[in-house]
Amino acid sequence: MNSFRIAILSVLIAAVGIMGVVVYMTIPSMKDRKTEYDNSRADRERRERQEAEATEETTPKPAEDNALARARAEHREAAERREQEVNNTEEQLALESGLRKEREARSRQAVEEASAPTALGLVQSYDINWNIITVKSVTDKLPDKGTRLAVRREGLIVCEATVTNVEPEVDAFTAEMRYSDRNNNGEDLNDNNTPIPGDQVIILPGATDSGLSLPGNGTSGGSEDALPTIDATLVPVP
Repeated sequence: MNSFRIAILSVLIAAVGIMGVVVYMTIPSMKDRKTEYDNSRADRERRERQEAEATEETTPKPAEDNALARARAEHREAAERREQEVNNTEEQLALESGLRKEREARSRQAVEEASAPTALGLVQSYDINWNIITVKSVTDKLPDKGTRLAVRREGLIVCEATVTNVEPEVDAFTAEMRYSDRNNNGEDLNDNNTPIPGDQVIILPGATDSGLSLPGNGTSGGSEDALPTIDATLVPVP
């Protein structure tokens, strides 16, 4: 009996020893595998999280992105409309300014033309030897002898002249020229002071007496040649 107990106890002791050895050798290995498993799982979760974040970043948010795109497009269109309106306003202002300047220029020209002396006639010829010009009248009045005239070309005075003869039958008159570097009425002189056919003949600006008469009423309305004469015999008074 005692030997049997001893055998049982020996077997038990051996089993306990074997179990202790197994536990001692198995537990660290299990811990290592558990740590490796945990690390592997953590790595997998980290990769999955990174992939999800990358996918979220690359994948646009449809609703938010479309609203932002529409807002940007509307802002750009509004800016373009404002720029176009500004350009149209500037063009309109420039056009109105140009038209206004053109109207002002025409008005000034009309005023200048209205204030400029009216042409009495046009130069037909110039006799350089006698210093005489022949003028064809363009009005219903002829200047009297002695009327001071001016020859005008393109708005500038060419020279001055004095009427020497009036021919109402042909609506023409002649005038003797005289030159001056600058006349007393402040008119600008033309560089070429030689009359040519087509030059306008006007009353000299600043002259106080126009000396005009209707054609056919005599050559001079204010000269001695126009005074009437009476044939009579003078009787001495006692």
